[in-house]
Amino acid sequence: MAKKISLDPEGDDFILRLGTAKIVLSAENVLDLCQSALSHRQYIMSRLHPGSVYATPVARMNAMWDALEENILLEMQFAPSGNVIFEAVPDSSKGFAEKILDLLARKQSSQLSRH
Repeated sequence: MAKKISLDPEGDDFILRLGTAKIVLSAENVLDLCQSALSHRQYIMSRLHPGSVYATPVARMNAMWDALEENILLEMQFAPSGNVIFEAVPDSSKGFAEKILDLLARKQSSQLSRH
């Protein structure tokens, strides 16, 4: 059985507890640990839940052409609810893909009409 782990504020620092062990961390240490954990997240999740994808929910997606109409700009606003584990592509991805395809189709037809 895994030992209980917690991270609690204490003054300007934080206390990382794992079982009976305690480690004092500065705010900078905590931020560094968060970044390190993110870099290992997908690897860990693939071992614990094969076939799953660890993702950050997207609240809103949009796609548009840049000013020169050479590149598609993707805009994503992330949900504040945090990270989730899911095994299927969300339905919203279909609408997003359709929007990108529509942008491409409209650009191709407008280029043809310019010649």
